[in-house]
Amino acid sequence: PPAGGATTIAAPVITAAAPATAPQYENAAVTIGITVLSPPSNAADEMSIYWRADGGAWQGVGASNQGGGAWSATIPGQSRDTVVDWWASVGGESGGADTWPNAAPFYFVSYTVLPPVDPGDGPAHLLLTEVCVSGSDHEFVEIYNPTGEAVDLSDYYLTDACYLTGNQGYWRLPEGNPSQTTVGGGDFFDFHARFPDGAMIQPGEVLTISMAGSTAFNGVWGMMPDLDLRADMREIFPGSLYNADGTNATLSNSAEIVVLYYWDGISDLVTDVDMFFWGTSTSARVDKTGYSIGGSTYAPDTPLASQDDFTAAHEIGGSFQRLDDAETGEPASGGNGPAGHDETGEPLTATWLAATGTPGSYGGSVLNITGVTRAPNAPEPDDTVLVTASIVAQETLTSVDLYYRTDGGVFTGLAMTDNLDGTWSATIPGFALDTVVEYYVDAADDQGGTAVWPAGAPADLAGYTVAEAPGPGDYPPHLLLTEVCVQGSDHEFVEIFNPTAETVNLGNYYLTDACYLTGNQGYWRLPEGNPSQTTVGGGDFFDFHARFPSGAVIEPGEALTVSLAGADVFNGVWGMMPDLDLRADMRELFAGSLHNADGTNATLSNGAEIVVLYYWDGASDLVTDIDMFFWGESTSARVDKSGYSIGASTYAPDTPLANQDDFTAAHEILGSFQRLALDETGETTSGGNGSLGHDETSEPLNTTWQAADGTPGAYGVIDLAVTGASLSPARPQPDEDATVTVSVTGTADVSTVTLHYAVDAGAYQDVACTDNGNGTWSGVIPGQAENAEVVWYVSVAGAGGETAVWPEGAPGTVEAYTVEIIVAGEGLARLLLTEIATLGSTAEFIEIHNPNDFDVELKNYYLTDAVYYEDQAYWNLPRGNPTQATVGGGAFSDFTARFPDDAVLPAGAYITVSMPGSGSFSEVFSDETTTKLPHYEMFEDADNADGVPDMEEVFPGSIDGDGAPTLTNLSDMGTYINGEIVVLFYWDGVSDLVVDIDIFIWGNGNSYTASKQGRTNGASTYASEAVYPDPFMTEHAHLQSYTRIDFDEGTEVQTGANGFEGADETSENLTTTWEVATADPAFAVQAEGTAGVTLRVPPRTFIPLHNETFDIVFTTAANSETVLRIFDLEGRLVRILLDSRFDYNPSTDLDFPSSEPWDGRNDVFELVKAGMYIVHLQVTDKKSGARVEKTAPAVVATRLSN
Repeated sequence: PPAGGATTIAAPVITAAAPATAPQYENAAVTIGITVLSPPSNAADEMSIYWRADGGAWQGVGASNQGGGAWSATIPGQSRDTVVDWWASVGGESGGADTWPNAAPFYFVSYTVLPPVDPGDGPAHLLLTEVCVSGSDHEFVEIYNPTGEAVDLSDYYLTDACYLTGNQGYWRLPEGNPSQTTVGGGDFFDFHARFPDGAMIQPGEVLTISMAGSTAFNGVWGMMPDLDLRADMREIFPGSLYNADGTNATLSNSAEIVVLYYWDGISDLVTDVDMFFWGTSTSARVDKTGYSIGGSTYAPDTPLASQDDFTAAHEIGGSFQRLDDAETGEPASGGNGPAGHDETGEPLTATWLAATGTPGSYGGSVLNITGVTRAPNAPEPDDTVLVTASIVAQETLTSVDLYYRTDGGVFTGLAMTDNLDGTWSATIPGFALDTVVEYYVDAADDQGGTAVWPAGAPADLAGYTVAEAPGPGDYPPHLLLTEVCVQGSDHEFVEIFNPTAETVNLGNYYLTDACYLTGNQGYWRLPEGNPSQTTVGGGDFFDFHARFPSGAVIEPGEALTVSLAGADVFNGVWGMMPDLDLRADMRELFAGSLHNADGTNATLSNGAEIVVLYYWDGASDLVTDIDMFFWGESTSARVDKSGYSIGASTYAPDTPLANQDDFTAAHEILGSFQRLALDETGETTSGGNGSLGHDETSEPLNTTWQAADGTPGAYGVIDLAVTGASLSPARPQPDEDATVTVSVTGTADVSTVTLHYAVDAGAYQDVACTDNGNGTWSGVIPGQAENAEVVWYVSVAGAGGETAVWPEGAPGTVEAYTVEIIVAGEGLARLLLTEIATLGSTAEFIEIHNPNDFDVELKNYYLTDAVYYEDQAYWNLPRGNPTQATVGGGAFSDFTARFPDDAVLPAGAYITVSMPGSGSFSEVFSDETTTKLPHYEMFEDADNADGVPDMEEVFPGSIDGDGAPTLTNLSDMGTYINGEIVVLFYWDGVSDLVVDIDIFIWGNGNSYTASKQGRTNGASTYASEAVYPDPFMTEHAHLQSYTRIDFDEGTEVQTGANGFEGADETSENLTTTWEVATADPAFAVQAEGTAGVTLRVPPRTFIPLHNETFDIVFTTAANSETVLRIFDLEGRLVRILLDSRFDYNPSTDLDFPSSEPWDGRNDVFELVKAGMYIVHLQVTDKKSGARVEKTAPAVVATRLSN
């Protein structure tokens, strides 16, 4: 952005250009990739590549704009040994040009065309065939030699250390001097290994490399590995095989990569041999497209967005296994692998699977029965039973058979039918009561491969006993979860309710929040025996797993409350004792299952989690779901145990995750989630894993639950309630209609919703509201004259006589507004975040632009980065009494700040707010000719005010309560990319809601991507939001920044949301509207020359003995050295108050001068004698040496008598 009135138009700059295909082979066209950095005011308009063959005439080729500053042009294919020279040129639409390389065509770039590649010239194309990631002792990597020759492994390498975001990867090994920073390994549980010198792998042989060592591997797999990572493999650099603290490297369960590659120790580039990656983290991937070393450049890899996400997980004792040794679907040319293969392009979900581990035995023919289900799960007399097997096969199946027998008799075989979806089915006939039916499945392929289910069949069998249909009394009673509080660690509780007519013994009922579906951790595994944190959950990660006390009962119609934090703190919050204290009263499943490993209490997550009430009699193969409630959108904290088998029994299908209802409302402090109806309306009532066959995963929670004020221990059905209301626009202007929208919930059918309004204390007018079809109703108050006082309320009538009103107490209590003209700049206005720097604590800043043709007063505008889930965020500010817990800031390096009352952003101007003080900012961004200061500083970093206005606190300590605030850099956390958010918002100090002005978000962590949609303050409710579908995911380097390139905010939704004039600031497509660029913050206008040197002192004496000080106010000149001294009348130096060479750069802004107090002490901090002293300001121009000196008197007084 322009600074100091500068108007020079910068030209586009070519920052990189290189062949995208390397090496360059005979008759193959060569694509040149060019990266251009264009200033906002002068976009690249003309881009061309000029080339010639063997010194001939230059020929031009127009380049194509690929978007995002990327261009490409193609040079036609040439014959072998042709020397091709080329250079690039770009022009701006407003003028100016640049070339690559500089001074082209005097300088140019060249390559020599090579003969076609011979597949035999490259390293042998070995394969990764098995990777085990679960269980630290179990972990291994298996490689396979599919060729007809023995392969020397001396120049082959193995690593899991790719961090693409930080440009850390194996492809940089030929640069030399490898380290943890450049090629990875040696920390963060990563390794980087070279195979032993002289190690060989024979044709058809597999080699297994153990992560944890031979002894540990043998202990779990019953065999020795071929190689031990630490004992046998070679280091790339000292320590590259293990962590810096000496512990073993491990493979991440959720997301990582394993790469097998080759380097001959001489070439500029390495060769990808094979790679396998799992999970969705794009930082643990490979895309080295266009990366150059020496005179060579890597060919294009498959773009990250097109790489195949392998998202399956395997169990302990399992592994990921190659299904297809032909790598079917992988690009076989143009890549960085053997014979040009593109190893990043393999369709892994088609060529790999998760199965039981088989280290050291890859045969190329994979056949696996991955699961078998039966329906119905509990057959009754004469019921036929459909058995369905899921099968993964590389080769052609020749048979799939179901074998069954009754009462221990002879097996009968049934050929299973191919369902053409990877499953096969056959039907077992119906049998009489009490018949014992046992069965297994057998499959075979045309390469001699076989598989059975269950493992060990026919010695081990699945089975069932034909039984009468159980009556309701044969199932555990169907209790209900009726209230769950998740906000405030002392507040949290779970309430269960007995809707039956019988007293229920709770001795075999269990309660948990410990479901981690991705890791196959859940309560449904309890009947397997030997429960632990790993298998059933609880005891860490703030999760619990509890069994109700022996002999505990719940009476008919009784509500029973379980406190998570303990009875005393619960009583302190709710004014009552809970029925049960989680830690004091409930029983453990295993030692420590009720609390964290460090002894702290388990808690319920605000953002997304589950609570499950279930039953197990201690003998059955399966548990019974009683009720469950889940909130948020995390699918890992859900339940889908479909087809999971324990013993001879298998869980029935749960509702697929994609069809489970996301309950996304949030409740406030002293609120809770509450059940609306006892009948679980809409829940599937048969074929599930619950009491009486209910499918508890199918309940439509958005219909049957709501967020409301907490009522622990007092469950009652809500028949009709108004849960929120909004007014749009929030500040109606003269003759502008105002729409009132209310949210209505309850079990009653709504008959009418009526809006009542009155103008200037007149009679109420009634408006029938319209049903919007989503639980809300709307009515319109007609436009009124300026200064009209409007009051309103809403009444709701149910079909059965039920009533509800908004606000509570209406019509005695009403909502109100005054019709007024909104003057541009005095209140809400559209502003833009335009530049944000997050790397280098002294270089961090936030830049804001006023795109309007009028000045904007900033007194009601705020900045924050303190969003932590729904309940600690800026949108809670209108609730009053802001604290770190409610609005955030002042801890965890976060801030919430308000602009000063006199702050103004001029029309068309930019301002910068520095995260550190202005002194730090100036040190980073000033140059030899200009002292650059921010317009505002987040806090004062000098001992005394320096003339740059400070942002104001929202509550004491909201900016730097626990230290200087900082902005978080992007970092890969394995399952997500962590970053942060910056929000510019508006609040007038009166309204129920804040208004989003602009938001920039980088990274995709859950905590700061929370939403305020549906949250209510007072009588108003925040509108729906897109909730950041396109966060910025590219990290910037030091002295770079995130920079806005689209001042129209791209495809951002402009109506119906929580921003200025209804814009949805959470919907902006940030990856298109922002980019990484060189940091270029606007800076405050500096005083020119020596005219800006001023010195002012107060016209009074002061008494140091009484701790009085003498405040000296001054300004200096740009690009100068400044010294402020105190002399006595004889010219002797008393004190140096400031020396800009060692302290800070004083202000050059006449409106915001610096200030230094003198406390009446000398340089050894002794009090001086009473009398007159001289204040001496000396300013020396760094370039010319010109000096300006100013003096003023200072009189030290003393009190002669009391």
